[in-house]
Amino acid sequence: MARRVRVFLVILIALCGAARAAAPIKDPPPSGLHELWVIPHDGLSPAEQALAGTLEGLANRRRPQVWLRARSMYAVVEGQLRREGVILHEAATVWDLLRPFRRQVRGMIVYRLGTPSLNVATSLCGPLDAVAVDESLLGRARAAGLPVVLDARGMDDRQTFARYHARFAHGVAVEQALEKPGFDFAVARNAFTFSTHDSAFRTQVAWAVGPQAVVYGWGPDEYVWISDLSRANATGRPCDWAFNLSALQRLPAGTLRRPRRPLPPMEDGVRYVAFVMTDGDNIQWLLSNFVDHPFYWASPLRGTFPFTWEVSDLLPDVAPRVLQYLYATAKGTEGFVTGAGAPGNTYLHFQTDPDVLARQAGPLLRRADLNIVSVANANAGTLEETIPLLKRPEVDAVLYKAYAPYHREKGRIFWYRGKPCVSYKFSLWEKVMGPEEIARGVAAMPTSPRTDENSYALVNVHAWSYSSIGGPLEATRRTIALLPPAPASSPPTNSSPCCGKTSRPATREHGRRHVRRAILRRQPGPEGVAAALHSQWRRAAVHRGRCGADGERPQPGLQMGDGSVGVEPQGEVIGRPVQGVLDMAQDAPPPGLRQQRVVADADADPAFGQAGHQAGALGAVVVHAHHQAQHLDGLALLDAVAQVTRPIPEAARRVQFGALGDDVGLMARVVGDFGEPVQHGRGIGHAVQQQRALGDEALAVAHGDAVVGHLSWA
Repeated sequence: MARRVRVFLVILIALCGAARAAAPIKDPPPSGLHELWVIPHDGLSPAEQALAGTLEGLANRRRPQVWLRARSMYAVVEGQLRREGVILHEAATVWDLLRPFRRQVRGMIVYRLGTPSLNVATSLCGPLDAVAVDESLLGRARAAGLPVVLDARGMDDRQTFARYHARFAHGVAVEQALEKPGFDFAVARNAFTFSTHDSAFRTQVAWAVGPQAVVYGWGPDEYVWISDLSRANATGRPCDWAFNLSALQRLPAGTLRRPRRPLPPMEDGVRYVAFVMTDGDNIQWLLSNFVDHPFYWASPLRGTFPFTWEVSDLLPDVAPRVLQYLYATAKGTEGFVTGAGAPGNTYLHFQTDPDVLARQAGPLLRRADLNIVSVANANAGTLEETIPLLKRPEVDAVLYKAYAPYHREKGRIFWYRGKPCVSYKFSLWEKVMGPEEIARGVAAMPTSPRTDENSYALVNVHAWSYSSIGGPLEATRRTIALLPPAPASSPPTNSSPCCGKTSRPATREHGRRHVRRAILRRQPGPEGVAAALHSQWRRAAVHRGRCGADGERPQPGLQMGDGSVGVEPQGEVIGRPVQGVLDMAQDAPPPGLRQQRVVADADADPAFGQAGHQAGALGAVVVHAHHQAQHLDGLALLDAVAQVTRPIPEAARRVQFGALGDDVGLMARVVGDFGEPVQHGRGIGHAVQQQRALGDEALAVAHGDAVVGHLSWA
């Protein structure tokens, strides 16, 4: 029997429309450079890398003159320059590299490796026309004739920002950990460079260098970093290990033109599935470990099945030749969407002016020739928060993932003025959802793509998974091999090709109205987390139902707000959210799970279990979940906590999170979406300090608040 699942390269391509075929330009235009000074990056010590990087930033402010040699995409660009006839001068040492540019350097800023003075020096090298010199190189630098412009030892980020903030560029900043020395891009752009665990200071900096600043680099915690920037209406882009951006930003790439493929005919009796690789927002990955890695761009599997890659929408601004190369070398089965966020990584839910940020993304999308935007939002966010992006003429569709898990919205589609925001239905992520589970999930989908939007599915392919079997593309190949054939009762029908832009499946107005009514009326189904766990947990029951009448004590299994809560006579509540979280029967708990319950203090609130529940009149809720299973189970349990506590007003929520394990950062961030987390537990002392948690004192305070959640992770 012929396989009746169609795999597409452009996400929900039948929804988002076709594009004209156009051949990308194979080679970038000439750089116009005559010569370039080159030194190997990997052969330098950390102190030498900082010196070379800050020198590179100074020398490359007007045109590329210095290049740090490395492999992967760096080697590709160097090869392009060689073919152009650019003369490459080899520097044996960093002091040889300094000599041709000595007149451009006023002097040195002295710092001490491993201290905030490194970022102080990086911040001020641009404004002071200096290079950063570690104290270990001080004698050699003096011998080279460099006077001391500033001794930054003993200075920190806050002092520097307070004293010199007027000398830093607006619209850009860099957050750089102290173990990553020398960021040439920061020097070239006069960008304030800092490293902090203080959310308030990070947000203050993003506001001050704004409006709508882009912060390059990375923070100590992904969720906190992006959240802090979003609250300042700023965005971020991971590139803390990147170098040569001061040169790459000035190397021309011509008009960027992504490859376009004609649409196949629309068929009935099939399911449409699209696979999208994560983490293309990561500029340093695209530069250093992507194009020559057999798991990614160098994979022999490329071109054997349709596949979509995320790429950063900021590449036209900081490294246009990278995007040009990917477009030029793409296979006929490959397509592109933006990496998470536009412009840059941001959580829509925390933005203060999303319309302004969406307008900022417009020119970048035009230059990148990208019309489908991928976003990652906080778990408390909604698909409707993508409206500012969908309003943009450059955007044809938005792909939506939650922070954790990515497929939290389970394939839901939101339409705005004929444009879809499509959430991921599946995540091909090791220990979260594997090929077999995804194939079973696809088999449960309808086969009516003209009238039922549930016939379409997005699969987010986790970039860092499945290394033991050959990488994420091999996992994708295995998933495709398991996809089901169409039901015998649903043969395909002849249909004409879909052409131009269509905002929904190719139907007439009556069919579109039918789909819209179905979307509005359908009840949440047992998908996502529940579907992922069915193969591991023998005993599972998903409870669904209706809300009780106002003032009526709800009965077991009745829906309460976003979840379903069953009330036992003794006041004990077992969380049963209808979105797919499993009800664990206490008489036969699933393997690895010892206990899961939500306990309500009925004495503290006599109105508990009545309409007051939805109004947030709970006295105390404690969630205890002890287990020894893997990452997926923790997400499921947190989802249960979120579903049960979501009806409670935000001001009344407090979640106490206790952890024994390495995944506390991720878990706490998920918890933080429905209650400000207070972290406590063995193995997370650094996280407690970073998030300004109050430790043991907060534990007692939290238990005295209106709502307390406690999750123990083992």
